[in-house]
Amino acid sequence: MVAMGTNIDMTLLSKIERGERLPTSEQILKLSGHFGLDEKQLAIEATAGKILTEYGYNDVTYGAVRFVQEEMQKYYAGGLEGGRND
Repeated sequence: MVAMGTNIDMTLLSKIERGERLPTSEQILKLSGHFGLDEKQLAIEATAGKILTEYGYNDVTYGAVRFVQEEMQKYYAGGLEGGRND
Protein backbone atom coordinates (compact mmCIF):
# COMPACT_ATOMS: atom_id res chain seq x y z
CA MET A 1 0.00 0.00 0.00
CA VAL A 2 1.43 3.34 -1.09
CA ALA A 3 0.15 5.31 1.91
CA MET A 4 1.92 2.99 4.35
CA GLY A 5 5.08 2.78 2.25
CA THR A 6 5.43 6.54 2.01
CA ASN A 7 3.92 7.56 5.36
CA ILE A 8 1.55 9.92 3.50
CA ASP A 9 -2.04 10.12 4.74
CA MET A 10 -4.37 8.16 2.46
CA THR A 11 -6.78 11.09 2.03
CA LEU A 12 -3.93 13.40 1.05
CA LEU A 13 -2.50 10.78 -1.28
CA SER A 14 -5.90 10.45 -3.00
CA LYS A 15 -6.02 14.24 -3.52
CA ILE A 16 -2.53 14.15 -5.04
CA GLU A 17 -3.55 11.29 -7.35
CA ARG A 18 -6.68 13.18 -8.51
CA GLY A 19 -4.69 16.36 -9.14
CA GLU A 20 -6.52 18.25 -6.41
CA ARG A 21 -3.33 18.88 -4.47
CA LEU A 22 0.26 19.39 -5.58
CA PRO A 23 2.64 17.26 -3.51
CA THR A 24 5.26 19.00 -1.41
CA SER A 25 8.95 18.45 -2.07
CA GLU A 26 9.06 16.02 0.85
CA GLN A 27 6.11 14.05 -0.50
CA ILE A 28 7.68 13.92 -3.97
CA LEU A 29 10.86 12.57 -2.40
CA LYS A 30 8.88 9.86 -0.58
CA LEU A 31 6.84 8.94 -3.66
CA SER A 32 9.85 8.84 -5.97
CA GLY A 33 11.68 6.60 -3.52
CA HIS A 34 8.69 4.30 -3.11
CA PHE A 35 8.19 3.85 -6.85
CA GLY A 36 11.87 4.06 -7.84
CA LEU A 37 11.28 7.16 -9.98
CA ASP A 38 13.49 10.16 -10.66
CA GLU A 39 12.56 12.86 -8.12
CA LYS A 40 13.00 15.79 -10.51
CA GLN A 41 10.95 14.13 -13.26
CA LEU A 42 8.16 13.34 -10.80
CA ALA A 43 8.14 16.98 -9.64
CA ILE A 44 7.96 18.15 -13.27
CA GLU A 45 5.06 15.84 -14.07
CA ALA A 46 3.18 16.76 -10.89
CA THR A 47 3.50 20.47 -11.68
CA ALA A 48 2.47 19.98 -15.31
CA GLY A 49 -0.51 17.90 -14.21
CA LYS A 50 -1.63 20.60 -11.81
CA ILE A 51 -1.42 23.27 -14.52
CA LEU A 52 -3.45 21.18 -16.96
CA THR A 53 -6.03 20.22 -14.34
CA GLU A 54 -6.42 23.82 -13.19
CA TYR A 55 -6.40 25.57 -16.57
CA GLY A 56 -7.28 22.87 -19.09
CA TYR A 57 -6.03 21.99 -22.54
CA ASN A 58 -6.56 25.17 -24.53
CA ASP A 59 -4.79 27.94 -26.44
CA VAL A 60 -4.50 30.20 -23.40
CA THR A 61 -2.80 27.51 -21.31
CA TYR A 62 -0.50 26.69 -24.20
CA GLY A 63 0.40 30.36 -24.60
CA ALA A 64 1.00 30.74 -20.87
CA VAL A 65 3.31 27.73 -20.80
CA ARG A 66 5.24 29.08 -23.78
CA PHE A 67 5.55 32.46 -22.03
CA VAL A 68 6.86 30.78 -18.88
CA GLN A 69 9.34 28.83 -20.99
CA GLU A 70 10.66 32.05 -22.52
CA GLU A 71 10.92 33.72 -19.11
CA MET A 72 12.75 30.71 -17.68
CA GLN A 73 15.23 30.79 -20.57
CA LYS A 74 15.97 34.42 -19.74
CA TYR A 75 16.26 33.55 -16.06
CA TYR A 76 18.75 30.75 -16.68
CA ALA A 77 20.71 32.98 -19.04
CA GLY A 78 20.92 35.60 -16.27
CA GLY A 79 18.84 38.12 -18.22
CA LEU A 80 16.17 38.73 -15.61
CA GLU A 81 16.62 41.13 -12.73
CA GLY A 82 18.08 39.22 -9.83
CA GLY A 83 19.36 36.36 -12.00
CA ARG A 84 19.59 32.82 -10.76
CA ASN A 85 19.70 32.00 -7.09
CA ASP A 86 20.32 28.28 -7.24
